[in-house]
Amino acid sequence: MTVVLYACSLINFAAIIGDYNISHSREALGSGVNLDIDYLVRLGPQALPAIDRGLALHAYDPNLVYRRNCLVKEQRERMTSWRSWGFRNWRLQRMLDRQQDSAAS
Repeated sequence: MTVVLYACSLINFAAIIGDYNISHSREALGSGVNLDIDYLVRLGPQALPAIDRGLALHAYDPNLVYRRNCLVKEQRERMTSWRSWGFRNWRLQRMLDRQQDSAAS
């Protein structure tokens, strides 16, 4: 039981769910259901990698870009407190920092 709980603490379920929804959406496959942007955003900052994939599939959507930026801001605010530190938050923050560095270059 302890091993299962420990393993689940390392898994980013929001990213897995978001990736699944992106991969099986009409935008990715050409058939199926439309991408549910509201649901992806409600998954929280941990779904940012999936949201980025959704942005790549979608034409430029100012609403989605704005909501993504709100999630990035929420993540950055979380990371200012040592109490919010966790392995998944640390990995997400590293990804966001790399994106910011590559955009600045």
